[in-house]
Amino acid sequence: MTASAIEVQRYLGDVHYPTNKQGLVEEAREHGADDNVVRTLQELSRDRFASPNDVSQAVSEPSTQRDIVEILLARHTDIKQMFMRVGSAQAGQKEQLFHDLVRMLAVHENAEEVVVHPAARDLIPNGDSVVGERLQEESESKRALADLYDQGIDHPEFDRHLGVLAESVLAHAAQEERLEFAQLRQHADIDRLRRMAAAFEAAESVVPTRPHPSAGESAAVNLMVGPPTAVFDKIRDAMRDWRKRTGDE
Repeated sequence: MTASAIEVQRYLGDVHYPTNKQGLVEEAREHGADDNVVRTLQELSRDRFASPNDVSQAVSEPSTQRDIVEILLARHTDIKQMFMRVGSAQAGQKEQLFHDLVRMLAVHENAEEVVVHPAARDLIPNGDSVVGERLQEESESKRALADLYDQGIDHPEFDRHLGVLAESVLAHAAQEERLEFAQLRQHADIDRLRRMAAAFEAAESVVPTRPHPSAGESAAVNLMVGPPTAVFDKIRDAMRDWRKRTGDE
């Protein structure tokens, strides 16, 4: 069931426009939105919103099921924007945004690992090689992210190293888009791509990008605390457990 525009707007009163879909989802979660409202926002067919009216129009539009490549491209845009937000944030906000970035990367990369990469190995030419190279890039980015965490936001070189990491992560994203996602579009039928999209979003929902402030010491919050290596590992294990429970092997 899709939430109405009126129901959605109840949770978006503090949004600063323009914004993207991920920003709407995070704002709704922070204000206690239920799963139906969050899911309605996640399934919007557009990703950029200039005003509350844009959101209401998008909610009221007939929904068309997106395929996995559309979702992945939108997530890459979200990650790019999060890097920019961290880089431009003031000291009081920078640490929280950096932790949000860590969680966003962990959720995204692990959702790719359990849904996207296995399909790419099977479906695209030289799939093992293509996926193996992407996993190596991800491993290098994780190490750089861990080093940045160890330095801390007050380190005089934090912003410079953050910029280097952003370049690396976005170059990796471009390689995924060119060598993996485009090939998936070519070699998988639309029904398969849409099923992958549904599985990817379900995998993401196992761990929200950021905890709700009232969540306390819940299992979801515990998954998202600690240094980047621990966060990635805990989210990976949670998503693998999800995959076993759902039979998505």
